[in-house]
Formats: sequence, C-alpha cells, structure tokens
Amino acid sequence: MPPGLKIIAGYGYNKFIYTKVNKGVEGTSNGLPAHMANLWVSHKFPQQILNGFGIGIGGNYVSDTYPENESNLLTIPAYARLDATFFYDYPKFRIGVKINNITNAQYWRINNDPQSPGNIAGSISYKFQDPVWLLLFRRIGASLYSQPL
Repeated sequence: MPPGLKIIAGYGYNKFIYTKVNKGVEGTSNGLPAHMANLWVSHKFPQQILNGFGIGIGGNYVSDTYPENESNLLTIPAYARLDATFFYDYPKFRIGVKINNITNAQYWRINNDPQSPGNIAGSISYKFQDPVWLLLFRRIGASLYSQPL
C-alpha cells in the first residue's frame, strides 16, 4: 500500500426475529437493518509533494429497516451516504474541512429520526506532545483501578 494511504472498511449483518412471543409479532424484525456497511479511504500526501495536505472520501450504506410493528408494513428505505474531507497537518495541529452527506441523501437513524441534509464542518485540532497531564491521569487511573472492592 502506498505511504500515507489509509483504508477502513466494515460490514455488519443482522438477522433478528422474534420467536415465542404474542401471535402476530412472531417473525417480525426488531427495527434494525439487516445490512450495514462503511468504507473510508484517506491519503496524506508525502512531504516532498504537498507537505501535510490530505484528502479522504467514504460512506455508509444501510439496508431497509422495518420499525417494530406487528406486520412490518412500515419500511424505512435503504440509503447510502457519501462524505469527504480535506485537511492539512502541521506538527502541532491539524486544520480540516469535512463535507457530510455530499449527495444530500434523505436518511433516518434506527430510532426513525430524520437526519441532516448535506453540510460542511470545519475543525482545528491541537496535538499534545508528551502530555504531562496524560501521564498523571494514567498514574491516578491505575491507582484507582488497583484498589480492592
């Protein structure tokens, strides 16, 4: 794989049905999609070309969802969502712009809430070098967790 290239992918399959329940409910789904998938590809360019500049693109897919009901008559349709990012890494911080839902897909969460249309978000992140506070937190955390109950 070329230096600076990162690929993250995932897939989930859910086959959930009710059994041994009230008549009319048996066999219906639990309101979760059967298939979910995601893919994210990013590339940070080598120092010789565009020192610190990077791009990324990725998306999510969710299959049809049938909210909990006795006959599965209500269907929340499948959707695919596409996002992109542009960023610049400095030694101590990162500046980024992310474009969410590029295709302006209409989609819902599992709890049937409609989600945001396409939008753009910016971010600035500071990178802590040798964080003393983290070392202290680890020491305090280790001593707290090592106490007998």
